[in-house]
Amino acid sequence: MSERTQQKSHAPARLLLVALLLLCQGLLAAQEISGTGVAPGADTQDASQLRRVTLATTDPAYPVTPGDIYRVRFMPGSQAVSLDVVVQSDLTVELGVVGSFSARNMLYSELRAEIRRRINAAYPGSQPAVQIHATGLFQVPVTGEVSSAYRFEAWGLSRLSQVISGRTTDRASLRTVEVISSDGTTTRYDLFRAHRFGEQDQDPLIRPGDHVVVHRAERLVTLQGEVRRSGRYELLDGEHLQELLHHYGDGPTPAADLEQIRIIRTDPLPGQPSRTLQADLKDLARRDQPFLLEEGDQVTLFAKDAFLPVVFFEGAIQGTEEAAPGTPSGYARHPYRFRPGTLLSQAVRATADRFLPGSDLSQAYVMRTMAQGGEVISVNLEELLYQRAPASDMELKTGDRIVLPFRQNFVIVSGAVHAPGRYPYVPGRTYEYYMAQAGGTDRNRHMGDRPKIRTVDGRRRSKGDEIQPEDTIHFSTNSLFFFVGPIATIVSTTTSIVLLYLNLRD
Repeated sequence: MSERTQQKSHAPARLLLVALLLLCQGLLAAQEISGTGVAPGADTQDASQLRRVTLATTDPAYPVTPGDIYRVRFMPGSQAVSLDVVVQSDLTVELGVVGSFSARNMLYSELRAEIRRRINAAYPGSQPAVQIHATGLFQVPVTGEVSSAYRFEAWGLSRLSQVISGRTTDRASLRTVEVISSDGTTTRYDLFRAHRFGEQDQDPLIRPGDHVVVHRAERLVTLQGEVRRSGRYELLDGEHLQELLHHYGDGPTPAADLEQIRIIRTDPLPGQPSRTLQADLKDLARRDQPFLLEEGDQVTLFAKDAFLPVVFFEGAIQGTEEAAPGTPSGYARHPYRFRPGTLLSQAVRATADRFLPGSDLSQAYVMRTMAQGGEVISVNLEELLYQRAPASDMELKTGDRIVLPFRQNFVIVSGAVHAPGRYPYVPGRTYEYYMAQAGGTDRNRHMGDRPKIRTVDGRRRSKGDEIQPEDTIHFSTNSLFFFVGPIATIVSTTTSIVLLYLNLRD
């Protein structure tokens, strides 16, 4: 047989051998991947288990936990050996012929080093490898100020805050959460410090056998207003108002009025009303005197502008306060706080976005309080809005009421027309348009074309002026025939009666 023929006869065998080698490599790769919990098949773990395995592998603080499964591989000879080692409830680790040992208080990194040391001692040069295959689970009982007692399913990296998250009552204390370990040791932790300042030692990992007790808070107060961190806080013994503001509230904002801090205090006796207290933080600092807070106190820091004098925009405005009883429908009121020396034009421009489309800005007026003279001053708010330095501008006075009347979009036509009445306002029209709407003048009553046009405040308009809403167009009766006609009828009737009487006498 020639050499070429021999090569052809061996070709199928070589191809089969290559295929078998590739298949073996694939199976080995799948086995290696399944050891980390990410390969499909019988060893596939759910997403939460995969996440826990990843965290336990990468976190140097992961402690050995009962129920952990570690996959151990080594080469004692020509064949590889794979063991799944389960950590027992007493933290004993069984390594078969290599022996057993206690993993109590061990981290994963320490356990891995110990297993490798023991296998190397028994089988030198066996190249042992240790991987986390699955993490253990254990239950932690939780009692005290929780919605109801329960058992939390924890694992090696579960922290105290996770155990009680979302299950505490409104009266629960986060400052003294108690953890009782399996040996009876009791430790209290401050979860506020853990959350606010990142003090990890105050939010420890939970261990098998732990029992968590949530206690009732002794002094809860509420902080709101001009502070950087408002909220409901639990104060410790000796802590007072100044610490609430700076330590818990992270300090007042620049706008806060530190001289008028309000504290609403609820009397602990049933049926007793609450009291309102005032605190001056600057004065307390000068005298180095703490302001003690009690359970349930509500502390409010107002803005400095909250106590400035106020004026009121009323009428055709988008209000923020309810109008006084008896005011017309749609009438509203909006307070505006100002600093001394503020001009009316400044207030108008700052409030213009609240003016309603139906407001008659040109007919506005300011009503002063009796303490300020009690006068009523007509102002054209359109001028104040659109002119740079309006002559009618004025300083605001405490208690001023700036009234914006509603613009009534109609025109009244009265007098000697065929259909007197009220007609819809149409911009840009003169009196002739509205006269035509009223059917024109009655020629028997009105001669010529002499209307009397007046504005809503009684001022006269000329015939060429553009008619404005609420103007009145009146055509007076001025025809001589209208007055003479009835007199002539009376005279004619009287004459006829006299003649008839005279005829009867004859």
